[in-house]
Amino acid sequence: MKKLVLSVLTISLVMGSLAGCAKKEAATTATGTNGTTATAQVSAKGVLPITKEKTEITVFMAQTPTVTDYEMNKFTQFLEKETNIHVNWMLVPSQDRTQKLNVLLASGGKLPDVILGGVPNETLVEYASQGAFLPLNKYIETQSEYFVKVMKDTPGLKEALTAPDGNIYSLQNVTKSIPNSYSRRMWINQKWLDNLGLKMPTTTQEFKDVLTAFKNQDPNKNGKKDEIPMMGSTNGWNTWFDLFIMNSFIEYTNRDNPYNVVNGKITPVYDKEEYRNGLRYMKELVTEGLYDPVSFTQDINQLKQQFENESAAIIGAVPSGGPNSFANMAGNRYKEYTAVPPLKGPAGVQLAGYNPFSYIMYPNTFVMTKDCKVPEAVFKWADYMYNYDVAMRSRLGEPNTDWVKADAGKLDLEGKPALYRPILKWGTPQSSHWENWNPTIEDFADKGERSDDPYELQRYLFEATEKSYKPYTPPVETYVPPMLYNPNDSKRLNEINTTLKTYISESRDKFVTGKLDLDKDWNNYIAQLKKIGYEEVVKIMQARYDQLKK
Repeated sequence: MKKLVLSVLTISLVMGSLAGCAKKEAATTATGTNGTTATAQVSAKGVLPITKEKTEITVFMAQTPTVTDYEMNKFTQFLEKETNIHVNWMLVPSQDRTQKLNVLLASGGKLPDVILGGVPNETLVEYASQGAFLPLNKYIETQSEYFVKVMKDTPGLKEALTAPDGNIYSLQNVTKSIPNSYSRRMWINQKWLDNLGLKMPTTTQEFKDVLTAFKNQDPNKNGKKDEIPMMGSTNGWNTWFDLFIMNSFIEYTNRDNPYNVVNGKITPVYDKEEYRNGLRYMKELVTEGLYDPVSFTQDINQLKQQFENESAAIIGAVPSGGPNSFANMAGNRYKEYTAVPPLKGPAGVQLAGYNPFSYIMYPNTFVMTKDCKVPEAVFKWADYMYNYDVAMRSRLGEPNTDWVKADAGKLDLEGKPALYRPILKWGTPQSSHWENWNPTIEDFADKGERSDDPYELQRYLFEATEKSYKPYTPPVETYVPPMLYNPNDSKRLNEINTTLKTYISESRDKFVTGKLDLDKDWNNYIAQLKKIGYEEVVKIMQARYDQLKK
């Protein structure tokens, strides 16, 4: 008899029986896709460890700045002890992940067993059609103990994962959190507003006036003209100012794929006059020294260094999903900052940056490649991460060390009985988990004890969302749902978007910094969009959207 090891805490009593004693049945021998038979024998469904002998797998993963160790990471060690599967890491810098992944896939060489952290939809289907990625359907049907429950309880998830050929090639990080749905936020130094006797801005003009005052009136009161009115970075959690500001001109749901649904039609954002007006406003901020142009080149670590300037706060406003992206959460500087509600633009547009499909944290989080020699074992390894106790470890860390069960009578952020009390602060350097860059179910982010500290991150984000952003939610039906395409369409989208997305991004920055003129160069910009093929992209998207709506 082999008992499935559960968490030392009794979370399972709250969530229902998730795992228990299971009789070990006859093990099966896993066969690789190259026809060779792997030596690892796989246990019966629901039985741990997954393999009798230690089995090694190679995992491609982006190395995030706050995870200090992956090899001796508590979550890594826990999974190996439970499953008998040892991970050999293929780590790449987070800022280079997409490029490294593309090179890896295009090389034609041997692939790692697993890719974690996300594969773009177009890339997934294109390489799946070439046999680079394995379909997971049979494993979901025969071996899934936990993911099948997550898929059943998450509307739209199965549709988002199913390719036109009927196969599922990936598992998702399913993160259900109200603050995550409204993560295109702006943070402003409330202390500076108070020092200058200014109110929270409510319009784009008022916001510009406040930034101008920050620039000229010494709001940090150190007698130096060292203030930076607003600053962002090239990476980090939504640290681009257009994600917040553009929603004062036009609904801007997605920076990488800026399309909306208008009266049932897929509609680009980036060719509209309202979009150009938003660029004009952002150009004014850059031209007048209100948004530091270094934001177009510096990374998140450089932004953090500026934000945590030792002598005094020097940044007035920061676009970001939360201060954990740009601040030291063990310090106090971030407590000076509060969320700016959506600004009303000159035409009356005032929308929150909202994503109803934000539960898909990293698209196609888990993918098995053709070179995985023990796919059944690896799938069960991934499926185990959807066990609720394991999922809590992957987000909160080690039970009784990084988090504890909530005290009786304590309430969560929604006013319901709390499930846990966090100890390890999210966003601080740690080696307790992989910062959730793995297949998991997280619907408990808002279920922790409501902290007495108003600046505790989860409470801080939850209350800012409820107060400042939720009232400005755009209609859900205007958001383009996640869609997978057939191999030909996916390949074509990938071909066009490789150039198109770069061109849109570079043109946006050039218009805002003045390298392109919004009057003289706009028509050429539109002509180049057509030449690259953006109208064909819209046509392909529309056909798939119509197919899903039937």
